Amino acid sequence: DWKFGFYDIRTKEFDSISWANPNYLIVKAVGNDRGNSMPAGTPHMIWNGSTYVLSTANRDAVGPYDCIVTYGTAKNILTVGAVDILPNGFVSTPINTMSYSSWGPTDDGRIKPDIVCGTNSTSTPTSTNDSAYSSLGGTSMAAPGATGSLLLVQQHFYNLKNRFMKSATLKGLAIHTATNCKTTLGPNYESGWGLLNTAKAVQTISDSVKNMIKEYNLLNNDTFKFIISVNGIDTVRTTLCWTDPPAIVGAPAYNDTTPKLINDLDIRIVRNSNSQVYLPYILNPNNPSAAATTGNNYRDNVEQIYLPNLPNGTYTILVTHKNNLQNNAPQAFSLVGSGFLLTATLPVKWMNFEGKNLGEKVQLNWRTVNEINNAGFDIERSTNNQNFGKIGSVKGYGNSFVIQKYDFIDELNNFTNIDPISDKLYYRLKQIDFDGNYHYSKTISIDAPNTVSYTHLRAHETGRNLVCRLLLE
Repeated sequence: DWKFGFYDIRTKEFDSISWANPNYLIVKAVGNDRGNSMPAGTPHMIWNGSTYVLSTANRDAVGPYDCIVTYGTAKNILTVGAVDILPNGFVSTPINTMSYSSWGPTDDGRIKPDIVCGTNSTSTPTSTNDSAYSSLGGTSMAAPGATGSLLLVQQHFYNLKNRFMKSATLKGLAIHTATNCKTTLGPNYESGWGLLNTAKAVQTISDSVKNMIKEYNLLNNDTFKFIISVNGIDTVRTTLCWTDPPAIVGAPAYNDTTPKLINDLDIRIVRNSNSQVYLPYILNPNNPSAAATTGNNYRDNVEQIYLPNLPNGTYTILVTHKNNLQNNAPQAFSLVGSGFLLTATLPVKWMNFEGKNLGEKVQLNWRTVNEINNAGFDIERSTNNQNFGKIGSVKGYGNSFVIQKYDFIDELNNFTNIDPISDKLYYRLKQIDFDGNYHYSKTISIDAPNTVSYTHLRAHETGRNLVCRLLLE
């Protein structure tokens, strides 16, 4: 059936809803189609190209791979497969999915399901009476188990941070902390990234010393850099996740491999001492049973690097993108990391800083993409690009993970201790943290307004002679 693994209009609608609501994580059961078949000779209806007709031809069993139906393949949702209940918790690998739990990949080779969860849960799927409970199986019972668990993880994050994670962050955290179900490392098309591990997700939130959970915006043609310190003992894991714009729906086709990723972000880890580059996991949809390798991932909006034996030292985590981002607009992304210390990151990620001569005054505008611990900005002015003085201040947003716009009007007063003899004015922003640390923006220059008039006596020494001149503007 061409619908298995296909990105159809309903799939796009799921991605569109997620794109429009970046804090809303949709959890979807992967489906129970794997292994479905019918006895030979069983009459059934088939489509002959123009109408349905009766047939007794033998039909192939569904699967084992490529048997996730349509919107279970959406990029931005969390697709959940089923494993049996583990009464003693995780003991050892392998943990096999239930015989009916559908396997990926999607037609364009993306990793689905994302995770697996225990099924045969006691719940309220029966309507015998108002207090009736029953225990049912299927991925439709694994998905609500994952949903309830992740809601508690979100609640724990809010209790500690006083804000909610974006859907990409929660999804990335679930994938980052999942327990591997196979004896080989990395994801697979059977159980995705592994068994949901709520306790580990909560621990990652609580322990901020060697774990990080970050939300940023990547500008078009920009690079994000994080400097980390590795002790040579802890296993390093980084997971990049983002909510991707909805893709174009193609005509119905069997195994349409057209990529559905719109904004193709990439994560790399570079060893600073020798520039060695470490790559994320990838899977090969042409050989779906093969173990994961590492390489350039151009299919998934989740990328993970796992490094159990890194030598001690400093490393750089890089987040970049291929081609242009859609509409050249910033792309929000989430990064979850474990096993290292974050040693350097700027509290403010600038988007732009601009100025305009209004004739009698100067207007300054700037935007930030992210703010961490930002108390605000001092605006500083100079006429010689050397001696700067404060002319005003603007309050910051503290912690912000969306684009913030700022403006300031310089009324062109307060030239104290600044040489005004120049046809240029220079401005810079002094960003100040709540803890008192500060960082400077770039310096911009603007033509001085024509209405600025003053007399000033300036002396300078030429050789041994002191030359004075009167400058009148």
